Order: sequence, then structure tokens, then C-alpha cells
Amino acid sequence: MQIRINGQLLLLMLAEKLTQIGCRIFNINTDGVIFVIKKNKLQQYQQICKEWEQISRLTLEEDRFEAMYQYAINDYIAIKEGYSQSKDPKLIKTKGMFITEVKLGKGLTPKIIPEAIVKYFADGIPVKDTIYNCTDIKKFLMSEKTGKQWHVEYMNKEQQRTNRFYASTNGGYLWKWKDNNGSKAYQNMLTASGVTILNAFDNKPIEERKINYRYYLKEALKIIEELQPRQLNLFT
Repeated sequence: MQIRINGQLLLLMLAEKLTQIGCRIFNINTDGVIFVIKKNKLQQYQQICKEWEQISRLTLEEDRFEAMYQYAINDYIAIKEGYSQSKDPKLIKTKGMFITEVKLGKGLTPKIIPEAIVKYFADGIPVKDTIYNCTDIKKFLMSEKTGKQWHVEYMNKEQQRTNRFYASTNGGYLWKWKDNNGSKAYQNMLTASGVTILNAFDNKPIEERKINYRYYLKEALKIIEELQPRQLNLFT
């Protein structure tokens, strides 16, 4: 606790000094500050950082971004300087809902959605192209684990409590229910679309899976519409 509070106070001191030279602060997290600075203030900025390191006895690290799209504090896409020329995927930093890789121990969400959003902002690729051209069913999958108080039903048949599924045009709705004074209290596990359960992988071709592409497209576009007005063009 002492380390965390002390670190946050030190970062606050750094942010205060940055605002004094005209920096616009967008985010202060537990371990960093995101801000915009004019190029003619870079020398002053570097001096402030040097003095801060001497006071704090800590070493700062720096990333410069061409653009940043932030949905929430820990949900963002940051395109690092140099990406426009190199197209090196290592220069794209994603966090939270925009991570395109499955993380162990985390709930499964459709990775095609953040992938389409990242490609749209970083490379100008239409969201529809990324989603409709994807041939990996794993990127469309989502999952939900229900507690012991719930029963799960699909197409009028009881299912296991943890299920992996994708939005489909020919599937049924996936429901969970629990007893409510002798009656069943139902909740739809994906209200926007019917689903197909895929707890065991098979070799069925992607074109035969009846994926509800419109569901994934709508979800991606919904996030893009919220992000576009918040775009930060940095160091211009």
C-alpha cells in the first residue's frame, strides 16, 4: 500500500508539472500518464522528466503514439510511432476489451470483434471485410460459466453449466434459469442472436456453420461509433 500510494503521488506530481508547460493529460493510471504535448515543448518535457527521476529515484519509460483509441481506462488501442511506415504488429498495443488473443483464466469473448476494430483504426480495413473473410471459427466463439444455482437449456434440452458457442442464423437461444418460489426465472445468455453450441471442435467448413455475421458486425460498429469522436492524434 505504501509503494502504491507513494507511486501515485509521484505520478501526480509529474502530471502537475506537465500541465504547467501546456500538456493535455488524458489518463493517469497506477503506473503511467498518457498526455499530448506540442513538439516545441519536448525539450522542457525532457527536463521535467530528468528532474522527476532525480527526486523519485525512479526511471521513466516512454512510448510515443501516432494515435490512441480509448474506450475506458484499461480498454484501449495505442498505435505506436513508426507503425504507418513499418506495419509491424508489435507497434500496436492493445489492452482490455481490445486484446485479440485468448488469455488463460479469462472468460472467452469473440476475438474477431477486437481484431476487426484494430484493423479498422490501424490499417483502414473495413470491419465487414475482416469479419466476413475470417475462416477461423475459434475467433467467433464466446463462453459463459454459470453457478450451481442455474440450469442451462438449449432447444428445450438441459445442458452443462459451462458452454462455448457462437452467434448463428439457424441456432436457438441459450437460456439459464433458476427456481423462483416454484417457478423458473429465465435469462437469455445472448439476447441479440440465436447461437450454436460448440463445446467440441469438429472439421465442418466455415461456410456451413451459418454464422450470424451481422451480430459480430453490429457489435464492432457499435464500439467504433463510440471511439471515433474520442480519437487522439498525438504529436501533431
